[in-house]
Amino acid sequence: MSQKPALQKESGMSKGKRSKGKQRIRFLAAGVIMVALLSFWFYSWRSSESKDVAPLPFFGRVPDFSLVDQNNRVVTLKNLQGQIWVADIVSTRNGDSSNILTSRFAELDRDFKEKLRLVTFTLDPGYDTALVLKKYAQEYEATDHWMFLTGPKRDIDNLVFNGFHLHDSDGKQRMLGQYQRFAVVDGDGFIRGYYDGTSNEVVQNILTDVGSLLRRARR
Repeated sequence: MSQKPALQKESGMSKGKRSKGKQRIRFLAAGVIMVALLSFWFYSWRSSESKDVAPLPFFGRVPDFSLVDQNNRVVTLKNLQGQIWVADIVSTRNGDSSNILTSRFAELDRDFKEKLRLVTFTLDPGYDTALVLKKYAQEYEATDHWMFLTGPKRDIDNLVFNGFHLHDSDGKQRMLGQYQRFAVVDGDGFIRGYYDGTSNEVVQNILTDVGSLLRRARR
């Protein structure tokens, strides 16, 4: 009779030891799984960083230009040397077509301004003066990484049609509403890609290709 409490106490201690042992095993198993996952993520990240992708094509070099931005500052191609930038062409009074493109640029400016310069050229310099472009930039809360350029129409036309190839295969100039592409330009002034500015995937596509350019520039 007197031995029952002792047996019960001993049994309880054994159960407690077994419970603690199971907890240790669970913790060890969880630790092993976590280490394995971290190793896998690290290996995947390193593999993606070192993976060699096909270089982006060349679509010609942007001709030199001298235009003014929304703050009346002179901007030339030399000012963009060594920087990767994205160009688009709009008219502030063109309505929905330009607004869609500018909204996409605003997304790039908001989320990726440290990686990119953005340059918007007007195809309507007679109306889009520096003051008009400044108000337009303010509507989209443009940062200092985003320039809106205007200037003499002859210079704009030469840059847009001959530099960025705003024309059909037969050489006929397109209307602005038919031109909804962005162009990525590398630090040497070469056009490295064209993108549909109305696409929902355009931001991601541009960032993927810009990442490729940056990786190659570091090698």
